[in-house]
Amino acid sequence: GAGWDCMRIWEAVSCGAVPVLLITPRRFADLFFDATEAIWADSPQRAVELVEDALSSGYWKEMRQKLRDRVLASHTTSRRVESMLEIMELKQ
Repeated sequence: GAGWDCMRIWEAVSCGAVPVLLITPRRFADLFFDATEAIWADSPQRAVELVEDALSSGYWKEMRQKLRDRVLASHTTSRRVESMLEIMELKQ
């Protein structure tokens, strides 16, 4: 991957990290994370507010589990190879 879409993000998420992204969910809708699986902010100040809210409410635990489940189902090495093979078959 390039930029934030690299193997490191998937490794971190599979270990229980919750991504804090300074972009809008519409820009990457349905590609990687939905609005309930990451903290989306349009500024650093808003990111701090959202992280504080998630930590104080305990919501981060739900986010972490939902995202970890999704990553282990869709972003393992074997699943990425399967996806690549599916794409290659479509182009033939």
